[in-house]
Amino acid sequence: MQITVFQEITNNVELGKSFQKLSEDKNIKALMMLIAEKAPITQSGFLDLIPENIPVFGGIFPKLIHQNEIIDEGVIIIGIQQDIELIAIEDMAYLDHNNITNLLSDKWIEEGYKTLITYVDGRSAEIEKFISTLFNIYGIELNFIGGGCGSLTSPDISSIIIGKKLFKNAAVLAALKANSSVGVKHGWEVLAGPFSVTDANKNTLYKIDGQPAFQFYKNTIKELGGKLINTENFSDIARGFPFGIGKFDQEEIIRDPILIGSEDSLICVGEIPQNSLIYIMKGEENKIVEAAGHAYNEALNQFPLDTEYFVFFIDCISRSLFLEQNFQKEIDIVCDNPNPVIGVLSLGEIANSGKDYLEFFNKTAVVALIEKI
Repeated sequence: MQITVFQEITNNVELGKSFQKLSEDKNIKALMMLIAEKAPITQSGFLDLIPENIPVFGGIFPKLIHQNEIIDEGVIIIGIQQDIELIAIEDMAYLDHNNITNLLSDKWIEEGYKTLITYVDGRSAEIEKFISTLFNIYGIELNFIGGGCGSLTSPDISSIIIGKKLFKNAAVLAALKANSSVGVKHGWEVLAGPFSVTDANKNTLYKIDGQPAFQFYKNTIKELGGKLINTENFSDIARGFPFGIGKFDQEEIIRDPILIGSEDSLICVGEIPQNSLIYIMKGEENKIVEAAGHAYNEALNQFPLDTEYFVFFIDCISRSLFLEQNFQKEIDIVCDNPNPVIGVLSLGEIANSGKDYLEFFNKTAVVALIEKI
């Protein structure tokens, strides 16, 4: 595995040289490209520089992670030194169970593939359907690791890299034969609930306990959280009070309310099923930070002994917004090991651990250990 990191990049010359060097290396079988949304190359013709003689996949994310540094305007390119299987889904809007199934290989498991890196457009309304179909096909036989691509400031950008093109509302999957393990933790605690989701459609929550969702949310946070939330300060307050979908014998699945919709609805990152039970959550900074360390330890305890690995850290961008200056503590706690660390700050996280149901998470730390590729 070769990791090329550009902390900042002002033109395409260095990027082009790096692509050329990697594509000419006969040991490199594929390239994974991670781009921070503020990198100037996202506004230029960097796609023309991507080589055609080698598979390239990846995405644009709010920020990147390399070792214990957060990269705001850079690029990370990973040269993968083993054969991969790459599946591109260029528009998830037209997918149903049958044509998703036709695109995917049911032979990956018997052919020895163990790890599936998965990137989706983090703002797509089709994520849950896609994730559910993946799990129905592969069950717990593969480790899934990935996240939602996209921008915090430009919701309509095309963010999935497949070859020499960028796609919106898309997904890309890369199957690897490398061993891996996954830890998933969030650290959020229950403030109130459970409440019944009485009206919802995909990622839009219309009614909670029969009341308009925003009004119910606003009143509960005022009463129990001591905060007055309105249309002007919604983003600042809501980042500290996400929803949690109740799950038996495990942490709640967090859903991040990001917008007030029509009819006092709430639009979330990820689907909230109708008739499900949800909680309103709260966060204490130290417990949020510690959760990332617990995720790393969970992955470490599952990983084969005496196997070299790198750390792939998928962390939610909204955790950094909540923790602010203390977010560096979360990065440091995961990077407190001698192995290479790369990662992204994502719009939602995708993971299972080869033993749990595959989920699309919000506000969650996903730490994967992957055998060096």
